Amino acid sequence: MSAVIAVDAHSLARPRSGVEVYLDNILRHLQAPNLDLRLLTDLPPTITPPQRCDLVSIPFSSARVGKNLMAPVWFHWALVRAMQRMRADLLWSPYFFVPLRGRIPTVATVHDTNPLDIKAKCHPPVWKRYFVTMLGYSARHARHIIVPSRRIADNLTRFFGTPTERMSVVPHGVAEEFSSPVNEVEVKRLRQRLGITGRFLLFVGSLNDRKNAITLLRAYAALPRDLREEHQLVIVGPGGSDEELVRSFVRDQGLEGRALLCGYVEPGPLTELYKVADLFALPSLCESFGLPIVEAMAAGVPVLTTNVTSIPEVAGEAALLLPPTDVPAWTDALRRVLTEDALRDDLRRRGLARARLYSWPQAARRHVEIFEACLAG
Repeated sequence: MSAVIAVDAHSLARPRSGVEVYLDNILRHLQAPNLDLRLLTDLPPTITPPQRCDLVSIPFSSARVGKNLMAPVWFHWALVRAMQRMRADLLWSPYFFVPLRGRIPTVATVHDTNPLDIKAKCHPPVWKRYFVTMLGYSARHARHIIVPSRRIADNLTRFFGTPTERMSVVPHGVAEEFSSPVNEVEVKRLRQRLGITGRFLLFVGSLNDRKNAITLLRAYAALPRDLREEHQLVIVGPGGSDEELVRSFVRDQGLEGRALLCGYVEPGPLTELYKVADLFALPSLCESFGLPIVEAMAAGVPVLTTNVTSIPEVAGEAALLLPPTDVPAWTDALRRVLTEDALRDDLRRRGLARARLYSWPQAARRHVEIFEACLAG
């Protein structure tokens, strides 16, 4: 008889970003005939779940779990009742929450400890208090914890005393689409829709202060005029706490038409945008893994990013690593990569080799091993 694993799958109803990409790819690559996965959600998913996974709709809706004050009711009451009814043997919580009322053993994926690492406008005080409280509870009560990097595991031990034997480091993977040939039709359509007229630099991330797009903009504005005229700066991602600062800077510096604020772009088209960028830049203040970094590497794009938090662990020597707020250093690095063919080719070669270390099928196999170990003991 198959063991029943309940999966908190509410995030599959959201636009795809970090957690959603992770859950989608793990589910797609899970090979576990002895496990009966039940995906629990309150809204229709934006992806088609794999055929081997049963979708269970819970008759309670938070309207957008994780986006309003009803979310805790869904996590700690509705989800628990549904698991009890189906007699689940294990809960997998891809968004790290361990229900307060639950008696079912939980495998929790802790993606980040960012609010403990930095003070950011995108971490409102009430949300931060709830996040840290639940993170501590999960760190102490989960049967096992999956983390994407060694640094997150070290932080859980440091802040909450979580023993290393209750944690497994399972790096994220890179979708095969990033290394496939360019879809020229899609690229042409994207260029027309986003206003990209020639060569460009790419940033992918929200306009929250943690992602630090303003440093990249300041560095871009300080480039020699001929490089700015030859290369646009394409910023892809939703708004956030720094959006007004970013828009004001673009307007005040006269960068309209050169620095493009493109908003959210669907994952499929975005993959094609990576492949034709001249370089990828992410001056983030804090990352638990930094999936866009390895996605850019897999697409054959030179990467500039920061030398803080988990980024050096993930990027290794395959990227130029810079202090996150050192604008002159960023300007010089941009100039060098755009003008030095040998450096650009070396970064591209190193990045392609580094990206091959990250595999979603391999990550999914590790998840199955962890589930089976928790069920066995």
